[in-house]
Amino acid sequence: MKNPSKQTGSARIIVLVILVVVMLGTLGFVFWQNFVNKTDTSSNTDANASKQASVRSKDIVPIYPQTHSGKASADGFTVVLPSGWSVQKVFEDYDIVKTTNDGKTYLISSAIADADFTYMATNNVSSGEVIKTVKTSKGTQISIVQTPELLVLTTCKPTADDCYLSLNGKHLYIHLYYVKPGAQSASKTDYPPEIISDFEQIAESLNI
Repeated sequence: MKNPSKQTGSARIIVLVILVVVMLGTLGFVFWQNFVNKTDTSSNTDANASKQASVRSKDIVPIYPQTHSGKASADGFTVVLPSGWSVQKVFEDYDIVKTTNDGKTYLISSAIADADFTYMATNNVSSGEVIKTVKTSKGTQISIVQTPELLVLTTCKPTADDCYLSLNGKHLYIHLYYVKPGAQSASKTDYPPEIISDFEQIAESLNI
């Protein structure tokens, strides 16, 4: 005949062991959640933040516009370039260039001048149409004006050839155009939405 007291003692030991295992598991989970996992999450967050800062730093590109003498100006500005755009020397030292999938090349040119000098590239701006108005990274409101040949950035509604941006008290002209093979100047073209959207992003990234 089995001893009831011995059975009861065995059951209590089993229950006690189960409780100890559950408590140890709970304490282990709490430790992992509060210390180990927190450290891993913090490390991942720091790594991601560092990576994002690095990407932003690489994407910010300094541009030194051309003066009327044909040299790069000491006055510069920065932009963030959308995918596919790069700084190359085509006609000027700091041309911003992109070739689309259809083989067409588009170029963003910039020039700077004192108040008594006006660039020929803006002469037809008064006939253009404002297609978008945005704010730069510094809060300056500028418009994208489309003419038959150019996309131009201005700070006013065009009335003549007097629309320009301002950089350190000087007139800054930024315009985009299609580079037709063999041509030495802007050519008439219909700008695809992709190019207009890119130019809008570039305008918004300007630090002026």
